[in-house]
Amino acid sequence: MGKLAWIVHGLFGIVLVAGIIGMAVYGSYLEARGPFLLVNNYIALWLTSLLTFFTLQSFYTLIAPHPHYEQFAFALIQFIYHFLTGSLCLIICVGYALYGRVELAIWSAVATIICWINIYLVIYVRRDKLLDYTKKNIIAMIVSVFNWLLRFCFLVMACFLAAGALYHGTGAVAYPPRGTLHTVTLPDGRSQSVHVYCEGPVNASIPVVLWEGSAAHGYADYLGLQRVVSEQHFRSCSWDKVGLGWSDYMLVDQHGPEGYYHSLIESVKQTERAPFIFVGWGAGGAFVYDYAAHHPENVAAIIYVDAYPIHADWLALKDLINMTDAQVNATMANDVQDGIRGARMHNVIGVPWGLMSALLPADHSYPEELRSEKRWFYLTEKMRITQRWVFEDLPNQRDVFAQNITGNITVSAVMSAWNASQVGRLVCDTLKLDNDACDLQKKNNDWMIDAKKGLVKNGGMIVECREDVCDQGYFVDVSPHYTVNQIVRIWEYVRPRVS
Repeated sequence: MGKLAWIVHGLFGIVLVAGIIGMAVYGSYLEARGPFLLVNNYIALWLTSLLTFFTLQSFYTLIAPHPHYEQFAFALIQFIYHFLTGSLCLIICVGYALYGRVELAIWSAVATIICWINIYLVIYVRRDKLLDYTKKNIIAMIVSVFNWLLRFCFLVMACFLAAGALYHGTGAVAYPPRGTLHTVTLPDGRSQSVHVYCEGPVNASIPVVLWEGSAAHGYADYLGLQRVVSEQHFRSCSWDKVGLGWSDYMLVDQHGPEGYYHSLIESVKQTERAPFIFVGWGAGGAFVYDYAAHHPENVAAIIYVDAYPIHADWLALKDLINMTDAQVNATMANDVQDGIRGARMHNVIGVPWGLMSALLPADHSYPEELRSEKRWFYLTEKMRITQRWVFEDLPNQRDVFAQNITGNITVSAVMSAWNASQVGRLVCDTLKLDNDACDLQKKNNDWMIDAKKGLVKNGGMIVECREDVCDQGYFVDVSPHYTVNQIVRIWEYVRPRVS
């Protein structure tokens, strides 16, 4: 090559080295300190490895000797390889651009350019550095074989990363926001956008229902329920908590929705009639009760759907097998760490590599035509990174049920209530538990039923679901018709008590 060509390649080298350093610093900072937004930073680290390897290939092509056999065939193989990797990086770029992760799109665009540079270098490879196998340069042969093995591994990696990006991007196009974005104000004055979806006609005989779950549940969970509510001619709203769905990402110093929830409700009141019926599903029960304690003016009634006390699983063990507080805390810490490890595996491998569909069971929720939308919501990086945050925050939850609420707010419950025989068939037999373990399961079931009943206040109604199918998933995913019918029934019962 001439002097000008070396100058051009030198400039390429400077750009590529700068890219490596930039990605390494960026990825290391995110992993060590966390970004300003709570995002999946492992995707950036995977892209760092791709960018680094493809950059090294540029220098390898320039300086390493190559096999001295038919040059066209050799160049064609290299051309195909770099074309494939460049195309995959371009798919990653487009996928994350559509999803909204602009920084990932930028980095993958840089990787795409590097792969195209590699095509250029293959075409103008140095002819004087061709390896003559007759000289039996064993070291160079070994290096060449090893490099091709690495190339294959990184090609496979790029395929998986492209699948993950494509899943995010195509889902974002196929399932755009159903609702509207509301601006909420944080206690420190910062603001965020929250996606709220309301469906169904206004009905003067029943207030608008607001669906609530844990911090890891958003609008997609309630699509079936909202469909049924609309069919029964009244209105309900769901929303994506910050960090989920179409709402903004969580900030790294954010500690759940409590800091902005009242601001959200006040914003929703601009278009929806208050006060509302707050339906708390599972951990959402504590959330709505805490809000009612501080802002009763916006609450017409509270209805729990299989809600339970804070840290109920561990409190039950304390009562049933006489655990000390230290033992309870240790058990909770171990369980939380197990959950974090599982969530970390999803975030490190499952989400970036597009493997979440294989790691999580298929969705069988109602209605069938909305399953794919709901499943996409569950498999995205937002849901998985927030799921890890939920586990990390679990030990910090306080007992909000110790607060009092005004007497005119009734607190009712729809709850699963298996008997001992059902626990034996559905739990003990399935898990093949011995007699002692099965007895503990039956006692734990009775404890949970009493605990859930104990959350009902101010003349609220209790509806016990005693069928084998009754569990948390049944009320929301499998049979939303049952749940909506019970909500209407409860409202008719408590309405005379609401002032």
